[in-house]
Amino acid sequence: MLRIIALMPLLCLYSCQEDIYNKYLYHKYASEVESNFHKNNLNIISDIKEISLEGIDMPYNGGMINNPFGDGYLLAFRKDVYSSSRPEASKIGVVELDEDFEPTTEVSMLNLRGKLPQGDLKTNSQGEDPRLITYHGKPYLVYNDSLSGKRSGSRKIFLSRLAKNKHHKIVVKEIFQLDSNRRIEKNWTPFIFENQMHFIYSLVPHSVLKYNMNSKNLTKIP
Repeated sequence: MLRIIALMPLLCLYSCQEDIYNKYLYHKYASEVESNFHKNNLNIISDIKEISLEGIDMPYNGGMINNPFGDGYLLAFRKDVYSSSRPEASKIGVVELDEDFEPTTEVSMLNLRGKLPQGDLKTNSQGEDPRLITYHGKPYLVYNDSLSGKRSGSRKIFLSRLAKNKHHKIVVKEIFQLDSNRRIEKNWTPFIFENQMHFIYSLVPHSVLKYNMNSKNLTKIP
């Protein structure tokens, strides 16, 4: 189950996982957030909405945009796959929601191993931190992944273009790997400025990157 806290003017998503420890952890976090808002007299919570996704247990770490395929919203989330009580893979799914945040389609679990510049890989998906953005009317997914298939492996940022196939399922059409020199990259925040894809790389120090969708070049903004 995912929980949405509607703030003014922000929309925050986090999960209420179903196993006892994580359920306690996330509800404790939620209670602390809400308590701090009220204690500091911020009064910026306008509503709280919980979303249940049929057939999906323990979704979390969601991202959402206006639905480029129709009305309502497009939601992306992370789902861990466990083996012997330990997570061995991390997958990303998407689902369409109506204006009341109720699912209107079945969940599409994305194939993050096809369409790679390196070719298809057989390693476990380790996609994390899904963020959605619309560019020229098309939805893109930004996330980090470890192509080695190991959760502790090197992590890079990927940009995937999403589309619907003939069965009306949302699928990955293209995947671009965004180059960087660091071993582990996470949580780049995408935005559009002057018709170009940009990413907030760091807040302190403030650092912004520009991505050229044609040349696939990534440059730091001076």
